[in-house]
Amino acid sequence: MTVGRNWIHLAGVIWPLLTEAGSAGETLTYTKVAPTIATNPLSVGLALGPIQTYCMENRLPPLTAVVVGKNSGMPGGGFVAWDVDDLAAALSAVAAYNWELIGNPFAGFGAEDTEDTFAEALIDDPGNAVDVYHRVRDRGMAQRIFRRALLLAYDERCAFCGLAFPDALEAAHIVPWSSCEPAQRLDVRNGVLLCASHHRLFDRNIMWLQDNFLITYYDPEEKDGRYRKVDRAFTIALHGSNIRLPKDPTHHPDSANLRRRLALAAK
Repeated sequence: MTVGRNWIHLAGVIWPLLTEAGSAGETLTYTKVAPTIATNPLSVGLALGPIQTYCMENRLPPLTAVVVGKNSGMPGGGFVAWDVDDLAAALSAVAAYNWELIGNPFAGFGAEDTEDTFAEALIDDPGNAVDVYHRVRDRGMAQRIFRRALLLAYDERCAFCGLAFPDALEAAHIVPWSSCEPAQRLDVRNGVLLCASHHRLFDRNIMWLQDNFLITYYDPEEKDGRYRKVDRAFTIALHGSNIRLPKDPTHHPDSANLRRRLALAAK
């Protein structure tokens, strides 16, 4: 039975098995892997999926290449991380990599943990941010969880313009990831939900927030070039207006973080 299985957690269960085999230059069959996560060989690919995605996003050797069919000796149809016609090169790359350098990126996911449950924990209490950050070791996963939390906090609307297409909404850090403390990296009070366009303008300090939550645009008097109507609507028209704040005050941007961002931008 595979319904309701937590495949990210199970990816963490089989990760050591794959890295041990890969480091030794060996392969594993789906049939051999299946019992370790109490599933059938056909469903093993569901646990391999998060591992394949992680390796591809982080430009790592294709670890899931070590799992092959019992009869074919080849990865299954879901394997897209490498040219299957050059599987020997993929396995050589896996064997040459020191997997101990990164550890198990899924180790922090318990049987009941998902990206959604971690996002809900950030919403329930922003103080949970440091615990979630230390449990979710992969930056890409952490960023997805942060975005999900901000989608909940901001009711799936851009804080600047109100755009409500979820696919166009992104998580913007107030104090950038590279400059903030670990406890701030997943703290919703160090984030703002923005559409892709306003996120880009925010990251480039073309638009920013004052510590009283007022939107500021660098050229409100239109001195810097020609503006089209849509340009004005996206920038000048928002200058001096309040952002759309989360309903829960505990999710509002932290004023100290806003002041620190302005200080960093001024350097």
